[in-house]
Parts: sequence; C-alpha cells; structure tokens
Amino acid sequence: MRRHVSSFALLLCTGCFNTHPIDEGSSGTRLELIAWEPEDGTGIHATSFFDRELGVECVWWYDLDAETWRCLPRPSGRLVFLDADCGQAAAHGCAAGDAPFFTGRRFEARTNECGGSFGYAPSLPFRTGARRTVDRVFERDPEGECVAGATGPLEVVELEPMPNDAFVSGAPRPRPRDGDDRIGEVVLAGDDGSELWMGHYDHERGAACAMLIASGRFPCVPETSGNTTGPTRCGEAFGVTYEARPECGREPPQLAVETEYDACGRAVDARVYRHGARLSEARVEACIDRPTEHIYTELIDATDEVAWLENEAEGTGRLRALPDRPRYVESWSLGTLGSHFDTELGEECSPVVVNGVMRCLPVLARAMDEDDLFADAACSEPALGARDASCSAWTYVARSDTDGPCLDWSGRDYYRIGERLDVAYRRDDTGACVVWEADGPGERDHGAFRVAPVPDDTFVAFRRL
Repeated sequence: MRRHVSSFALLLCTGCFNTHPIDEGSSGTRLELIAWEPEDGTGIHATSFFDRELGVECVWWYDLDAETWRCLPRPSGRLVFLDADCGQAAAHGCAAGDAPFFTGRRFEARTNECGGSFGYAPSLPFRTGARRTVDRVFERDPEGECVAGATGPLEVVELEPMPNDAFVSGAPRPRPRDGDDRIGEVVLAGDDGSELWMGHYDHERGAACAMLIASGRFPCVPETSGNTTGPTRCGEAFGVTYEARPECGREPPQLAVETEYDACGRAVDARVYRHGARLSEARVEACIDRPTEHIYTELIDATDEVAWLENEAEGTGRLRALPDRPRYVESWSLGTLGSHFDTELGEECSPVVVNGVMRCLPVLARAMDEDDLFADAACSEPALGARDASCSAWTYVARSDTDGPCLDWSGRDYYRIGERLDVAYRRDDTGACVVWEADGPGERDHGAFRVAPVPDDTFVAFRRL
C-alpha cells in the first residue's frame, strides 16, 4: 500500500528529502531528488535528481553493455562528430547550451541472443568545451559506420569524454516488504542511497509487476509474461509465448494476459491466464488457419494467482493522484493513461512542461491536424480537421521557438473542442479563404469542429519542492 506525506510537511523543508522522504523517492548523499507538487491538489511528481558534486541535473539512463544504470547529466541530445572518422565528438550548440556537461545519444542496431534485431540508444557522458562554427558534421549510422551529416554553417560545442565512474550508478531493487502486504515498490536505487520509484513489486512471486487499465481494478502481472491470441475457430484462446527457437534456451513465461481496448486506445479489461501444456502441432494446424513458428499452449485461468490493484484517484483539491500508476505511465501507456485526475475538467492528465511551466495536461488531447482549417469565411477562427472528437474535449497546436537540429516542441497552444461544423474553410494557393472540400469537389462531410483557445492556467500548474 502506497503512503503519502502531507504537502505541508514537505514545504517546511524544500530540498530536504533526506529528512522528509516521500514514496516517490528520496535524496542520497550525492543526488538530490527533484519533485513537484500541484498548486491545487495532491500527488507528488518526482522527475529526476540534482547531482550536488557536479552541480547539474541528471537523469537515469540504462547502459546495456555494462548492464547498469547511471544518472547522466542534462541536457542530452544527438551526438555528432567533427571529423570523417567520427573520433572528435561534438553536440549542436542549441542542444548543449551553456551547460558544463552533456549526455550524447546515438542510435545503434543490435542483435539479441536469439538472432532478433532491436534498436538501442546508448547514452555517453561528456564535458563541454569550446564553441565553434563548422561547415558540416558527421554521424554514426545504426551499423556504426561514420557517415556525412548536416551541412553548415553549424554552431557546435566540442565534447570531451568522461569516465562512467564519474557518475552515480544504480539498479532497480524492491523496497523491504511492509508487513503482510503482497505488493510493494520497485525503486531505482542509486549507490549513494538515493531512490526513485519505478513501479510495483509482487513479493510472493519475487518479481516486478505491471499492467495498467483505464478504469476498474487491474492485475499486477510480472513483466515477463507472454501474450495471448484472440479466440480461434476452435472456440478457445491459445497462448503465444515467443518464437520457437530452442537454441535460445529461454524459459516460457508463466503467465499470459489478454487485454481489451476501447475506441480511444485505452486498455479497459484484462484477463490473466497461466500457460499449461504445449499444444500439438496437429491441433494448432487444425484450429489456426495460418500457424506460425510461435509456441502455442493451453491457457488456464489465473485470475486468483496475481494481485489486483485499485485504480482510484486519491487526495484533496482539484487535482487527485492515481497512486497505483508508476511515474513512467505516460510513455508506457502510449499517451492514453495519466498519473493524475483533474476533478474540474473530468479528465486524466499527466505533468508536462508547456510554455516553460509544468502543468497537468489531458492525456487524450491530440495535436491539431495540419490542415490549417478555419471555422469562418474570413479564415480567422481556427478549426479542428477531420477527427473523431469523442475521446477528448481538447486539442493543441505544437510550435517550436527554435529551428534546425534542435527543434523544441514544448511550446503548445491549447483549444477546447466545440460543436461540429457543417462547413469549414481554408486558404488556397492565392491566399483566398475558400470552402474546404475534404474529399473532392462537393464533398463536405469532413467532421471538422469549432475550437476555442484556452489560457494556460486552464490546467493545474506544479510547483517545484
């Protein structure tokens, strides 16, 4: 069971999380937790750490080669090189800014132990050096070859590699079990004693677990579980664990999850199964039109074998926390589930920095279509293009105050979606305001909507603790 201390106690000691730890994390001897609290509501949002020794903010990155986590400095961005051999590292000036340190990232193609391919973005720490202007830069492609990159003139910052042991390392670990509570927390524990809450831990199974559902109770299933197929023409579900390659030596996962989704892309129901006996090839071929090289098993109901968590907002004020959802819920749920609930708007939301302020923004809001539509014949009132607006009352236009290799889309203008329009307008090539023909001349059933701009303070702001 997760517990929360009052915001009054926290505010008495801003920056003193060693004295007043919170469930979302705590400072260590070197890393100081950076956390936020809504100005109107409850629910702490911990984001990263401040490295007191280096004097910079740092974020946890996983090093696949070393199999460890490190808190590497912000800012971070794409790594480039100044020479055709990719030996002299640099960063675009707009990405590095004036920071004394920089974390360079590059994309690599990797192969797993079973021969499958996957993408990996290693993160490397650097000390920033001289700023200069160059005619071109070079980059490493996913296969590691040094290739020509962007041409200039480009402002870059020279980078000096730093040893990994200059930064705090860590690893995920469960917190000690609290009494008889089956579900506890997994934290990213730094070697300096710092902690950042990452998710749930099932003490009876001895494994981290996760499974996020939009509403109702949800199962805490170990992250190594497999998936299920849908019902087959044999009238039963078959479990698909992984591609059948005995040479990999993998053990099949114990559990499988079958999930249903609503029209907005949110998981709304989950059923848990245990993998039973492997099905014979003859039975698979008789039931599945196009059998694959996957392993099919008999599925046995395992509803009572896992712990189930609540999915209710808690707290006081306008903004309420959804305490059973991990801090990475925004990315894990592909932008369909939030970490907080805004009682005034009736929407789930997640903390995002917009126009320089962290606010709890509706997770189901989508960027406005790039149709440049208008609701009036003067082309002065913006409209939302062909879109089903049933999932959210909100839309936004993302804008960047920078250009080139360092586009920053944190600038957003939000709109409330209004009534459906019978007619929408747009400007033609001459600049004239004309009726928008969505699917061709005479076709106007485009589903455009009127939108009204809203000020940023429509959404609850967070203050840094």
